[in-house]
Amino acid sequence: MKNFIMTRSNKLFIQRFFFYSIITTTLFLHGCSDKSTEPDTPASAGKFDLEILVDGDTRKYIVEVPEVYNSRKSLPVVFMFHGTSETGEYMYEKSGWVEKGKVEGFISVYPTSWKYCFNDRGTIRNTTRFNSYNMESIICEGEKLRDDVKFFQAMVDEISSKWLVDKKRIYVCGFSNGASFTSRLAVEKSDIITAIVSSSGSLGVAANIPPTPVRKLPIMLLFGNEDSYFVDATGEPLPMENPNTVLDHTYIKKLLEPYINRFSVRGVPIISDLSLAYKYDFNPINQNDPHIFVFTLVRNMGHVFPNGNNAPVNGINLYWDFFSKYSSQ
Repeated sequence: MKNFIMTRSNKLFIQRFFFYSIITTTLFLHGCSDKSTEPDTPASAGKFDLEILVDGDTRKYIVEVPEVYNSRKSLPVVFMFHGTSETGEYMYEKSGWVEKGKVEGFISVYPTSWKYCFNDRGTIRNTTRFNSYNMESIICEGEKLRDDVKFFQAMVDEISSKWLVDKKRIYVCGFSNGASFTSRLAVEKSDIITAIVSSSGSLGVAANIPPTPVRKLPIMLLFGNEDSYFVDATGEPLPMENPNTVLDHTYIKKLLEPYINRFSVRGVPIISDLSLAYKYDFNPINQNDPHIFVFTLVRNMGHVFPNGNNAPVNGINLYWDFFSKYSSQ
């Protein structure tokens, strides 16, 4: 066996080797510390406050991943869009989806809208609001509307890159203005959404609503009969003496017709009197279509998101029962 002779070139090689090894290790550890608020790969469970750039604007959203998550099984996703003046953090804390996700095993997402100046029924406000179809008609002069449909797509793409997502089970829920925006997504992004719930907010009758959705999908629309939508217009709650006469009310017709017309469902529903609520199931005109439109009117409920603690019905259980029936083809 030959003796190893330490030449000058050998010494230089060893010195360089150790120098670059130290540098590489330091950069690696530094990089890990910088990304401590972001999920690893494969991503982990917990709460994540994320930011994403959309058309040059930094948009914020929260992702909650349940403990059952692992990199071998994909999970459903529920998006929760807040109402006017609220935030993603508010819905994270108050909606009840975090707790439901931990029990049922789904990822939940809580975006925050952009802040605008707009005319809210005669009052000028400067606060958060999603870009639903009626925003063009109420926004203050000089304001620039953000593309929240693009924001939604960007969130779906980023979440899918970080976690294992079941893309056949992407569900979207919204409250008030967030519900109106959710209904916009039902028209424009139904190719990637499995089902939606609009809670105390609707598609509306704005002239810029496309006449045909990308895909017809299951929709639930829920209001309380004491919602400000009815009370502000008529001065009193919507009467609920008879489930058969409710659909004849002017404001119920105005509420339902945009969905019935665009999503090709029968105008005569199956009616269920659930004591606490009236439920109307509008089945598709084509019996081979998998979608349905469900309207639920809750007795003695105002303009609130029914999280299980603040209304006669537990909306979270109701909404998840609806979502979990459906998987995209």
